[in-house]
Amino acid sequence: MAKPIKIHDEFKKPSGANIFIVNSSTDARRRYTVQKSGKTWACSCKGWIFRFPRKNCRHIREVLSQIAA
Repeated sequence: MAKPIKIHDEFKKPSGANIFIVNSSTDARRRYTVQKSGKTWACSCKGWIFRFPRKNCRHIREVLSQIAA
């Protein structure tokens, strides 16, 4: 079973965008930036960047589950 992804930090930018830093579940040195701007979510992981059409990656899904709790 994979280690749970933990949200490291959250802060708000003046533009109103929410930014979350998510630790990788496979590499302790790697972190991904998940950002919400309006109704749009984005992630810095390759899985999200190179996927078309865009779908929520596991990092975005983890942030969504954490903020819904």
